[in-house]
Amino acid sequence: SQTGLNFVPLEKSIESFPDITVQVTVEQSGGLALPAITTGYCADSPLDLTRLEDAITTASGVFTYTQEIERLYIPDFLSGVVYVIDLNSNDTLTSIPVGSFPTGVAISPDKLTVYVTNRGSNTVSAIDVESNTVVATIPVGAGPWGVEFSPDGSRAYVANGQEDSLAIIDVANESVIQKVAVGDSPWGVAVSPDGSKVLVTNRNSDNVSAIATADNSVVTIPVGDQPTGVAFNAVGNRAYVSNSGGEAISVINTTTNMVTETVATASGQYYLLVSPNGDVYSCHQNFEAISRMEPDNANSVTVFSLEPGVFNSLSGLSINEEASILYVVDQVQNKIIHFDTQGDTIANVIALPEIGDVWGNFYVKASFTVATPTAFSPDSGTVVQVAFDGGSGCTANTTITFDGLQLPASITAQPASATVCPGESGTFRVSAQGTFLT
Repeated sequence: SQTGLNFVPLEKSIESFPDITVQVTVEQSGGLALPAITTGYCADSPLDLTRLEDAITTASGVFTYTQEIERLYIPDFLSGVVYVIDLNSNDTLTSIPVGSFPTGVAISPDKLTVYVTNRGSNTVSAIDVESNTVVATIPVGAGPWGVEFSPDGSRAYVANGQEDSLAIIDVANESVIQKVAVGDSPWGVAVSPDGSKVLVTNRNSDNVSAIATADNSVVTIPVGDQPTGVAFNAVGNRAYVSNSGGEAISVINTTTNMVTETVATASGQYYLLVSPNGDVYSCHQNFEAISRMEPDNANSVTVFSLEPGVFNSLSGLSINEEASILYVVDQVQNKIIHFDTQGDTIANVIALPEIGDVWGNFYVKASFTVATPTAFSPDSGTVVQVAFDGGSGCTANTTITFDGLQLPASITAQPASATVCPGESGTFRVSAQGTFLT
């Protein structure tokens, strides 16, 4: 109350009727000016109470959900596309046009970007994992082959096979900031776990270039005949090199930059990797086989023949995070072989239209948050049916969070989150709080 004004509280409940208008009248007394009214309406004017149904009908909001994906990104050398395979269904989700003769693949540390080298275009295509589209094309040099990211994702290193250089990409600026001279016909690239060293195999000069990333100085390490694949162990104190012209793996002490062991395997080995459990796998292009070497027992090499006559020309490897499935590329039969590393058997085979050399890690397991603007269509005053599409290949159930409503009153949804399979509908019960809502 104020001097000269008398306010009489209105103590009356208003029930929810389909349509209702309440007339509010403010009376003056004592001839004093009426103070400012902050309740949203003026004296002597009608106040329309908004029905909940109307409020929800005009609302808009955002559903956010976390999409978990497990995919392979496989370049098609002849067609100039990258096939995206959903490992939940083993279906091909899409094919992404890139440059000419795509070959090398690398996954960024945050698992949201795929780099693909295009040998015929002298470029690298950057693919966004969420949208499966090319978001940048980066000129790098002649005949790019292998590519790898630094552990922090700020740099990427590309072996330019036709100009004997290593191109260093500033990832944020999507451009080459320096080139380092290496050996003859650089092929594979590996970056140490701490990012301090890059190894490049030089196929025609039978050596490996070791580049210190602090100053880009180079040390040359002689290895075997025609080295191609290279990988560090998890600690970074050893690296393994596949010698495609021989039948051995060279083991490098990365502190001394010297070969400490030469391990006999089988002929025609092409690409190799170090699995999450430390085992060293290599594929043999001319022998239709893969081999496994235990890291602490270099003399323990097991060779697995993958059905000669059925598979041939194995030219790429990748492995899942659990080290349970090895993905092997057969570039002649155009197939991806799923090799069960626990039972040492073929678990599955995926056929593709066409593939070639697939150089690098082409497996990615990631999760990311997707926000979907959503319109609401109520079927009654308190229930809203909301449908959303999680996108092709999103086969697992997805957690959805009700967020960001823009309403003329405080609207809340119960439950606040729920698990709904993408493409289906989620039902959320909506309630309203507001002075002017019936």
